[in-house]
Amino acid sequence: MKRNFLHMNKRGSPLDLFWLMVGILAFVFVFFVGYNIFQSYRDTAYADSSDTAKEVMASGDASYQAFDNMFVIIIAGGIISLFISGLLISTNSAFAIVFIIVGIFAIVISGTLSNTYEQFSNTSEMSNTRDTMKITNYSMLHYPVIILLFVIAFVLGLYAKERVL
Repeated sequence: MKRNFLHMNKRGSPLDLFWLMVGILAFVFVFFVGYNIFQSYRDTAYADSSDTAKEVMASGDASYQAFDNMFVIIIAGGIISLFISGLLISTNSAFAIVFIIVGIFAIVISGTLSNTYEQFSNTSEMSNTRDTMKITNYSMLHYPVIILLFVIAFVLGLYAKERVL
């Protein structure tokens, strides 16, 4: 039976970093579009709504704005989990050099993803959402730096494994 690429043991695969980058970007895109739809509905239906509907819309708005702070926690959790993953992967610490090379490619690609986000957020429809979500906007405009932190955390985990454990 021929083994498929998806069923192979891919523990510590360099592709995981790229999927993480694309996943974060897709998550932000979906969130921004959802928040924009919620804002347009709130703006059009707010005046004719009952008091209960206004309370629900206010709590929905607060929940959406909490994402801005949750985004920082997601990024910090990703950095910590990559460091721990680097410690737990059973490999030689010389592979840290290989991951540095892969990380350089990831940082270059994250620059492209950051530019894509910038074009997306500078549209007239998303400008209000961009101005509301200041932390997410700042983080995505500096996406290569965040990916650099991911790479540094993983490389430190790989290299420190032999020193610590």
